[in-house]
Amino acid sequence: FYKLLSIQKMELAVERLEQIILGEYKNEVEIQYFLRKNIWMFGNDYVYIVENGVVNAKNILDMVPQDFESYIDIIEVKLPQEKLFNFDESHNNYYSTSHLTKAIAQTQNYIFELEKKTVDEKYLQINNCKVIRPKGIILVGSKEPLTEDERKYLRILNSSYHNIQIITYQQLLEKAKNTLRILKEQQK
Repeated sequence: FYKLLSIQKMELAVERLEQIILGEYKNEVEIQYFLRKNIWMFGNDYVYIVENGVVNAKNILDMVPQDFESYIDIIEVKLPQEKLFNFDESHNNYYSTSHLTKAIAQTQNYIFELEKKTVDEKYLQINNCKVIRPKGIILVGSKEPLTEDERKYLRILNSSYHNIQIITYQQLLEKAKNTLRILKEQQK
């Protein structure tokens, strides 16, 4: 019974994510609230969201997921309609938009500031967490599925960062649907 109830709750969350992708949200904060309640969509790495995202007066993180060993990472949430890439016809390749470039720089800065908390006993105790080499996840754009060439470029871009991963809302939706499909198959 509880598994069925959980599956129904997950199905509703997938439907809501589809609505968010289509533009049915008030602002980034509403999306963050939804994602906090549905951290399972990011996979089974994370078990908890740290409520206090304040690193210092200038750096307030969107989401701070914690894994089963209490290590924390960063999820930077941008809007689904933000464009990720432009195409350079003269060189026949894609390049990041200014929105994506700013999100990457912002996430890099957050990681740098969070790494300073590695030895801050007060911060670690208040948040009941560990900070060692946090990674950043940028959730951004892709109202429509990426083309095959755009997917390749995103893979190339992601491979160039060792502690940042860029995922689109479409990819998050795909991951959530796959998780749900596997759970349903286990019910049979």
